Amino acid sequence: MKKILILLAFIYSVKSIGQISVTTVNKYDNKVIGNIVCLYIPNGKDFIERSPYMNFKNTIDSYISKKGSGVYVFDNKIIKGNHRWYRVSNVIPGNEQLYSIFEIQKPYKFFKPKYLKFKTPNMIDAQIKFKVGYHLITDDAPNRVGPWRLCYKDKNGYKCYFSNDKFINNNNCPSGYFNRWDMDFHYNSLTYKIFWCGDGILNSPIGNNYSNGTFIEDCDPNDPEKKNWGEKGCDCNCKKSN
Repeated sequence: MKKILILLAFIYSVKSIGQISVTTVNKYDNKVIGNIVCLYIPNGKDFIERSPYMNFKNTIDSYISKKGSGVYVFDNKIIKGNHRWYRVSNVIPGNEQLYSIFEIQKPYKFFKPKYLKFKTPNMIDAQIKFKVGYHLITDDAPNRVGPWRLCYKDKNGYKCYFSNDKFINNNNCPSGYFNRWDMDFHYNSLTYKIFWCGDGILNSPIGNNYSNGTFIEDCDPNDPEKKNWGEKGCDCNCKKSN
């Protein structure tokens, strides 16, 4: 079963087709780094809010299993919030277009780490790993399981599988079956690196690009090399003090 999994980072509403199990873990999975997401926490804030979600595309019509899927959160005391993740598509058409399959109910808060980063600038601060279990959609009677009301979410919203009618709730969608024996799995993750003024790492003079924007620092008050400090040092806003 060929598959391509792509992760993105923002979503605003959730229609649930089953809650996905969530497990908090005490370390990140270095074998499933996935997408690196660099976030900068602006001056005056201790955290920023983000709503991660996962998109999936495939070459075959696939049933997304609720029981066979899961989310694993290495929060490292940086990610805080209600760990409620939902399956919003229980099927995706095999046309290699992106469909949202897992979304979080409410945004996470991403906090500043309690440690400086000048010694370990590439440190991974947090991770959300996804396990996707999926089956082949089929009408093969001896091997099929169902029927299930099938619906999916694409960039234009929620739709019913088979009919492509607008999704109101999954009770108004046509039913289908999946193959009980061909379950496959795929893993990917959102791996986070958090930065802020005072992390000990100086941004470039033209600013560094992060997932939430571009941020410029004249200096960093915890930079051990004191680059670009003024006569009186570097203030808490990463500006020279003269």
